[in-house]
Amino acid sequence: MKQLGWTAFTPVQELAIPPLRAGRDLFAQAQTGTGKTGAFALPILERVVGRAGAPFTLVVVPTRELGQQVAKEFEALGRYRNVRVVAVYGGVGYRAQEDALRRGVHIVVGTPGRLLDLASRRTLNLSQIRILVLDEADRLLDLGFAPDIARIVALLKGPRQTALFSATLTNDVRAVARRYTKDPVSVTIKPEEPTVAAIDQAWVQVRESDKVAALHEILRRDDVVRTLVFRRTKH
Repeated sequence: MKQLGWTAFTPVQELAIPPLRAGRDLFAQAQTGTGKTGAFALPILERVVGRAGAPFTLVVVPTRELGQQVAKEFEALGRYRNVRVVAVYGGVGYRAQEDALRRGVHIVVGTPGRLLDLASRRTLNLSQIRILVLDEADRLLDLGFAPDIARIVALLKGPRQTALFSATLTNDVRAVARRYTKDPVSVTIKPEEPTVAAIDQAWVQVRESDKVAALHEILRRDDVVRTLVFRRTKH
């Protein structure tokens, strides 16, 4: 952990790790960037024993990018435990992911659609899952994955520990927590207030055809040093 730059636990890690280590279910409200991945990864890695075979941990994530990020953190934290982690997601072929699963794995991180696809192809065995993590549960629900989550949970056999992490606490998220957790420990990390005192805000109304020219004009100003541009789509 020191090699990764960890000097102390974050608040969500301090509150979530003890009950997870004790085998309790958990419902945590924490924003992205609070160290929530480490909060569930460390207790899970403590339970990695023996050769990799059918996975014992399943982490369900809403997006490919988050899946890759979570898998990398597991690999970094578990580098000395010979842990095998596989991230599965759509948008790419099946072969590499299926080959990795056939070689044996301790932890699978994946998006709902690809998890169900691999299960239906019988290359992902969920019967030995003993830990289920629903990461960014609010985004999973926003993207319409509630039915897929129900289908995934129906494939899990035997006792399990469930942890649910969400940035927001909506009625739908509460309903999912009630449905899939048993007597969970509840953890709430209040989001920090955004720092806006030193930020000037303005908006410019222009015709569609003039947007690029207006942006160039703003960027040519002498006081513009670094810029972050958000777009509605990637194209």
